[in-house]
Amino acid sequence: MLLQTTIANHSRLIIAHPNYLGQHLLLNQFEIRYGSGYVRLHGDSLTVAQMISQIESELEPIAENKHLPYLVLDECDRATPSALDEIIRLMLDELPSTKICILTRYLPPTIINDVSVRAVTQVIPIDTGLRLSDFTKIEARPQLDVHAFGQGRAWVNGQEITNWRGALPRNLFFYMIDNPIITRDAIFREFWPCMPENTATNVFFVTRKTVHDALGFDLIESSNRFYRLTDNVAVTYDVNNFHELSQNGALELDDAQLMTANQLFKNTFLQGSDMPWIQARREELEFQYLVMLRSLAKLKQDSGDLETALNLNIRVLAKNWSDENVAEKIMDIYLKRNQPCEAVKVFDQIEEFLQGLGLNPQKTLQNLGDTARSRCI
Repeated sequence: MLLQTTIANHSRLIIAHPNYLGQHLLLNQFEIRYGSGYVRLHGDSLTVAQMISQIESELEPIAENKHLPYLVLDECDRATPSALDEIIRLMLDELPSTKICILTRYLPPTIINDVSVRAVTQVIPIDTGLRLSDFTKIEARPQLDVHAFGQGRAWVNGQEITNWRGALPRNLFFYMIDNPIITRDAIFREFWPCMPENTATNVFFVTRKTVHDALGFDLIESSNRFYRLTDNVAVTYDVNNFHELSQNGALELDDAQLMTANQLFKNTFLQGSDMPWIQARREELEFQYLVMLRSLAKLKQDSGDLETALNLNIRVLAKNWSDENVAEKIMDIYLKRNQPCEAVKVFDQIEEFLQGLGLNPQKTLQNLGDTARSRCI
């Protein structure tokens, strides 16, 4: 839960992190704990005048809202980028004693880079494990945040890269992020396997330049026949975070790390792309995800949290109906919760699946199924 003490006294502009899935948990805190003024914007491509009209129709004329400790503007991505910048600046000027809270899927495009505004801006929450970087910090190196779970998105200092000038530069970008040091031959095999080397070299350099133009800096350095990510950029990558959290969580029996890893894996790797390297990587990550879920489910069951363990095991089984060990765990939990008929449903489903493969459930699972059926009235 967000506590009032997490908001710095000097903060005037508070931005709910665009990548935080629980933004409305923050909204609830502001509304209840702080007695805030709240306006949920509606419409599309809103101008400053339209936003002012909606704010004043919900509250009072802007000049009369100075008593509010917080003014929360929700769904600010409905505004045009320039209008969002302008309305924030207007609120900061007109309401000097009010903290302006912004909920949006995108950072304000230019005002966040204004030194005077940045000094009084706070982005919440900040959690490097969940790829929630603090965009108000001025770093010596550009901050590159990359999310490959889902369709694939990237941000430079909080601003999303949307113009890749085609699929090829975008795919090369994600390939290099996922393979931070790789031979030139490996790159050419993945992207231009049928091209003569000199032709592939020319195409690669053009594509690399396009990636540079999209980001605003050189991401890739070369040494002999190797290419690597430059050290001049601070990179956070959700796949790397997932690896670290899932592996360390399993080794240290730390369910907090495993729960965070579970949060990161919301969607499959680079949805909508079907290059061979993406498909192979997707399968690797899906396997690691299932291993992580099994570890987390065991920790939850050992701690007595049967509800969470049940839900996690059901997700594993839904990915692999041939996993009889997981089916046993699910049925065992149902029986412990005195839900034998639910256990029977699980047994019938897995039995049908296995018989479709010409197999029968193993003896221990059959015995568990018989026990559940005898108790199901």
